[in-house]
Order: sequence, then structure tokens, then C-alpha cells
Amino acid sequence: MTVLLTNLPQLFVDSSELVYAYFRRWPCQEMHRKIQKSVVSINRIAGYFKTKIDDINVIEKMSQLEKRINELIDTLS
Repeated sequence: MTVLLTNLPQLFVDSSELVYAYFRRWPCQEMHRKIQKSVVSINRIAGYFKTKIDDINVIEKMSQLEKRINELIDTLS
């Protein structure tokens, strides 16, 4: 069963014509959207329950902070 809502009066278009037009148009739009998604990998999320990806900025910041902590420990001892 397919339910379609429209504001077109029945004088302009019959319901069977509307269903036919919808199903004739729908695959083209879906295929176009599928191609767009695959080009930019919208359907993939890197690092989400798959492969761990290291954040270079965080690693550098942690390294800098570790060096600073070690310097402070040396000056205090």
C-alpha cells in the first residue's frame, strides 16, 4: 500500500498518474543522492567503532605538557 499526499486537485491529475509520476522520478533522485554520498563518503564515519585514528594536535599538546611537567619537577627537586 502506498500513500501519497498532494495538494493537486483531482481535476488536474488522476491518482494513478500521480503514483506513476512519483515512482518514475524516485529512482533517479535516489541514485543521484547515492552517488553524491559515495563521492564524499557521507555514509562513512572514520574512527567510529572501526579503526582508531590518533589526533595529532592532541598528541603534540600532550608531549609539550609532559615536557613542561618534567621541567617543573626538575626545578622543584
